[in-house]
Amino acid sequence: MKKQLIENLKSALDTQSRIAVLLDAEHNINKQEYNSEDLLNALQIFMHVLWNISTSYWIRKGYNEKQLLELSKHLWISLVQIIELFTGINIPALIKRLYK
Repeated sequence: MKKQLIENLKSALDTQSRIAVLLDAEHNINKQEYNSEDLLNALQIFMHVLWNISTSYWIRKGYNEKQLLELSKHLWISLVQIIELFTGINIPALIKRLYK
């Protein structure tokens, strides 16, 4: 079941990324098409894939659970800062608003 779910997600990601590239290349998106909730949805998928790859990498380097948790904290803080700097969207505030 897990393997099927991952394959489904991989296929969907491939399709969606191709659509995004086509939209950018052929339709010259130069206005805001997406909102903060769309960003949060994309961020959840990005974090899932990034953390899966990152965890595998650091485990191979010999990191333990405590070190992985520390890395994850810094990864999240960095991403939240980057998103707010470039979009003005505060992800923790958005999560609180959507899921209170």
